[in-house]
Amino acid sequence: MQLLSKKSHYDKRPANALIAKAVERCEQRGISYITYGKYRYGNQGNTSLMNFKSRNGFREMAIARFYVPISVKGRIAIMLNLHRDPLDILPQGIGSLAVRVRAKWHRLRNRRIPKLLNGPV
Repeated sequence: MQLLSKKSHYDKRPANALIAKAVERCEQRGISYITYGKYRYGNQGNTSLMNFKSRNGFREMAIARFYVPISVKGRIAIMLNLHRDPLDILPQGIGSLAVRVRAKWHRLRNRRIPKLLNGPV
């Protein structure tokens, strides 16, 4: 599930209203659980998305997953942790550093785009 709402309607809290309606519909149909994607992405600690999910009553549920290699290639992949999400493998500091570097890159790139669109200066 992905909720996208316009910033101009932020004061009305449309994401909360959509979640409330989804809960209402699930209750009518007898559905006991709603999954809002992953609760935690990588090992980033507490994020704004996790805070939003927590405020709306979502909780992290650990579900055991087992990977059984069928071939030698699969056994090597499991030994190298290639079956895991790359964000789960990185230490927390490196993941948050990468997010900050990406944000800075986009700020610099977006600052140059209008100059390129207007032609040579």
